[in-house]
Amino acid sequence: MVPSPRVIWDGIFQLRGRQPNPPADLEIFEGVITQHPEYAGMIDVGCGSAETISELARRHPRIRFLGVDASGYIIRQDRRKARNLPNVRFRNDLLPKLGRVQDRYEIVSCMHTLHYVGQIEYALKRLFRLVESGGVLIFNYPNRFYYFDRRRALTLKDPSAAQNREYVLNRAAFEPLLSRRNLLTIRKIGRVLDRAPIRLRRFSVYNIVLAVTNRRNMRAS
Repeated sequence: MVPSPRVIWDGIFQLRGRQPNPPADLEIFEGVITQHPEYAGMIDVGCGSAETISELARRHPRIRFLGVDASGYIIRQDRRKARNLPNVRFRNDLLPKLGRVQDRYEIVSCMHTLHYVGQIEYALKRLFRLVESGGVLIFNYPNRFYYFDRRRALTLKDPSAAQNREYVLNRAAFEPLLSRRNLLTIRKIGRVLDRAPIRLRRFSVYNIVLAVTNRRNMRAS
């Protein structure tokens, strides 16, 4: 029986322990906020251990932030860590439905998350519906290069690894990617959202950050 996404991600974060992930995408969002000082709200879907939005909340107390993750375990940890930040909240919810998220935001972030989502077109459309008029959706996406990388990494070299809990959880988390159900191209993203994405940053062939905005163009970097 395949575990649910909530079970998968509670298990993965519990195995990772309390080691924080560095806020690698921080400079991207700092640039967007600098470019658009009128922006007043940001949601981070798939926030994980929330280093990025917690640091942004410290730097920008006038902006309201919401972190969303499938793992109730990590959301409880995030709330404890950010208890002294009045402008950031956290919610346990799951793509693609996001049934508990009703508000709209000028910045909608979904970094390192779509790789795990099976209903990829539904997820993209749902994320874009969260974007306030004049705002922007910022995300990276599962492409064929990342598929080949994960397929190599998760190919069993030792049959005994199939009994390893970390391997089992990671394999289950990446199932939509490994089955090629959620592979995207920039052209397909443009077709799904009926808007041309802008490439904000290319960290590698596996990690290309896009922006989709319904207003003026954003500068790429």
